[in-house]
Amino acid sequence: MAIKYDIVRIGKIRKESNAERILHQNVKFLKFDIECFLEDLELKDSNILPITLVIPARGYNVLFDIRDINNKEVQTALSKQFKSRLFDRNRSILIDNINNQII
Repeated sequence: MAIKYDIVRIGKIRKESNAERILHQNVKFLKFDIECFLEDLELKDSNILPITLVIPARGYNVLFDIRDINNKEVQTALSKQFKSRLFDRNRSILIDNINNQII
């Protein structure tokens, strides 16, 4: 199973380089945690999972959005495992900040 990450930043880049470094590390840690969890889940489905990572305008808690995943089993498993890391706010926030997407 492959994961396609889209990273969207809400707001602008932080002026402090240490804050950006911490956010970059938190993105890497979250990606690693998601990949390890899905690897342990042992799904037979070989589709590409679209996951949107959301970098907040304030704070360092990187969240992710799983509403684009079609597999309900994966959605349920991820929402139970990472309950505090889910982006559950209005989707229009992501759409408004789509130009801040990090490739």
